[in-house]
Amino acid sequence: MESQIKIIKKDMRHYGQTYFITDTGEVRKERFLSLQGMLFVLKKSEIKAEDKLIVIGAYEEIIKTLKGENQRAMLDNYLEEAENLFLYSIALTQNLIRTQYEETLNWARSHTYCLGNLLTYFLYYKLYNEINENIDFLLFWDEHFSKLIKNFNIENTLFIKQLARKYVCGQANFSEQSTVINKENIIDLFDAFFSEPLNFKFIYRASFIFKQFSGFFNKPNYNCSLQITCTAINRRCKMTEETVNEGRIYSFWNSILEGNKLRHDNFITFGKTTLADIVLPKEDNTLDLLNFAIYFDGEKWLMIDCSRKTNTKINMIPSQPYLIKPGTLISIAGLTNLWIKNIQIELDSEVYHEDESPVHSTLFFEYIDGHYSDPFGDKMQIASTKEKGGNKIKNEFVFGKGGDGKKVDFFCHLDGYAGGEHMKLNYHSNNNEWTATDLKSKNRTYIQLKNYDQFMERRISKIIPLFIGKYDIPGTDEKSNTIQENSELPQNGITISIGNYAFYIVKLDN
Repeated sequence: MESQIKIIKKDMRHYGQTYFITDTGEVRKERFLSLQGMLFVLKKSEIKAEDKLIVIGAYEEIIKTLKGENQRAMLDNYLEEAENLFLYSIALTQNLIRTQYEETLNWARSHTYCLGNLLTYFLYYKLYNEINENIDFLLFWDEHFSKLIKNFNIENTLFIKQLARKYVCGQANFSEQSTVINKENIIDLFDAFFSEPLNFKFIYRASFIFKQFSGFFNKPNYNCSLQITCTAINRRCKMTEETVNEGRIYSFWNSILEGNKLRHDNFITFGKTTLADIVLPKEDNTLDLLNFAIYFDGEKWLMIDCSRKTNTKINMIPSQPYLIKPGTLISIAGLTNLWIKNIQIELDSEVYHEDESPVHSTLFFEYIDGHYSDPFGDKMQIASTKEKGGNKIKNEFVFGKGGDGKKVDFFCHLDGYAGGEHMKLNYHSNNNEWTATDLKSKNRTYIQLKNYDQFMERRISKIIPLFIGKYDIPGTDEKSNTIQENSELPQNGITISIGNYAFYIVKLDN
């Protein structure tokens, strides 16, 4: 069934970019695009298999019509039939009988068109008639809304609860005290969920990501203040009042965005819908719908890379060593990713008899994309501390394009974007640790939040601390003796890059 939906989605995307470019019927185009967007709702909803197949059949008739297998004049009829059958399949999950469905559908059609809008009015009319005036929010949530969204396979999380409270109560009050909802506002809640299909997809994914943080919650301490400044943007994209812009500052006091009534759930999202806390341009196709999220667990801030294609990176502070482990991905100038494939420490070598003898190590790495990734032959490259020979140890390996008297161990030009000495890897024989350091390069060096497997499989990253303490290792729960001895990482500030956007995040004193 999912394969059928995937094929329909592909066909609808094709005709949306071809047939409807020249078709002058704007309402017809809106209805078609809304049906296309609602395929994700169809896929995720708890609709019986036989009912889903009926809806899929209605979609297939639309495709046949566009292919010329049915009369083109019947297209509007097939669009309406697909809308009606979709809504009826939802009605069955809500235990509506046929007469109730028809009454509700007629009311919805008298107010709007397009499947997303129709579903909004459809559910609003049903719920509005079920609940009493002056109903308490908790009763509304427990007995009505939480049960309804379960049919759409949305995780029942605090994120969803606070989102619902925001719309029906007009405030983001975290307390569990009694709050009377405004019945008229229920339509705003459904509008946020369904009128724009991308919103539903964002909510579905954001709720899943929020649940990943649930195991980290320690205690309810809301003295958590954060300031996020956009320091770089993709200037080719259209900017609006809602979206990020260079220099724009977001202040979160106790997890609530200053100047707006947002949720109070310690959860901050970066994404391409207006439901995201930090809204990225919808037109930027290099980004994901939900890219990055931050969470306060009651003691510390945490972060996760939610993207499938964009990938979130930590901007390395120049001259600051970062400990690396097998699986670490280092991005040079944002153009190629260097994968630390393996590290061997020769602790058991028979050569070492005296305490002062150096312990050698070999680091194996590959370029997995960009200019230097080679799909043929052996891609493995080696940095070995034995290169000097004898009892000497080589502990520094420089990457860059060289020139101007600069000597590099691994040539890396990147069409001129790499610096003469761009970055280096260091081996610390006293602690048997390897670190990476950006050498004040113009186009920067980054550490990916994802490890190699997560990057290649397009999975979310593991949850890691947002602010790196002076002894912490990015991406791990370990402490580094090397970093402890050689530097102090800032404990309250970090720069994160998401595609062509960068954000400086700083923890404020309470």
